[in-house]
Amino acid sequence: MGIRIILEATKPNFNLVKQIKDDKIDVDHLENYKLTLHIGTKEFQISIFDTNNKCLLIEDYNLRDANTSDEVIEILIGIIESHELLKAGFWKEIKVSFRSKKSTLIPSPLFEGEHSEEYLQLIGEVDPESEEVQSFVHHHENYVSVYATDKKILNWLKSLYSTIPVKSLHQSCVLIEGILHYEDHPSSEGVFIYLNKTDLHIIVTARKQLQYYNTFTCGSPEEFIRYILLVFQELRLNPNHAKVILWGNFDDKSPYYKNIYKYIRHISFAKKPSYLKLNFQFDELHDHEYLDLYSINLC
Repeated sequence: MGIRIILEATKPNFNLVKQIKDDKIDVDHLENYKLTLHIGTKEFQISIFDTNNKCLLIEDYNLRDANTSDEVIEILIGIIESHELLKAGFWKEIKVSFRSKKSTLIPSPLFEGEHSEEYLQLIGEVDPESEEVQSFVHHHENYVSVYATDKKILNWLKSLYSTIPVKSLHQSCVLIEGILHYEDHPSSEGVFIYLNKTDLHIIVTARKQLQYYNTFTCGSPEEFIRYILLVFQELRLNPNHAKVILWGNFDDKSPYYKNIYKYIRHISFAKKPSYLKLNFQFDELHDHEYLDLYSINLC
């Protein structure tokens, strides 16, 4: 009764891929819950946490024919208008993570807030009319994430939830926080790989300290392993000794797994993070899924 996996709830411009809801969620007291959202041009994901950091809801939508901010907003309006919870304007807090290519890491001693836009200009042009440059300080690291968020979508969310501050983040900073909070780190170098559809994120740590982060557009299993091996070469990591931990929506039958298994000796899928609390309704999910969605709550 508590588990609902929906594969055919389809509308003209979106479909609900997955929905899991804890029976104990109290719809009459949403003011005690934290709403977290993850938005890309092709995806919209929702999670709800209580004050004890237990996840009570996950919903995952595919957005179709959404290539502009206006098109994304139009689809999200349709989802929210028919949603039993999202229409509510009273939450304890709201955080939204954006998926985009425009993010970078700056060492804290070198970071100057007034130059945030200049940092991003090094990796791509920033349009001040449509993008808002923001930053996030990684408190346990000596780095600051600088990123661009979609100004139109963010302003729309702020107007929708006008009585609650909406904190905006980026997929890169929530993934880094999720990995750094993860308890199972190798004693030397650890390579954490997160595959999110066509985005490949690679995070390398040493003794639980961030050493490297980058993201790549990955359209095939061949590109997947090529980028991983390039990072190994750049960082002089030994494929026979470095430990690789996998995250994402694939398993050991996937061609992505089979490709990495050919070249890397020590690989495993991530276990459920200790900071994540879930009831039995979520047992349907792999432990290594939805790291970015869960980790928004850490920021």
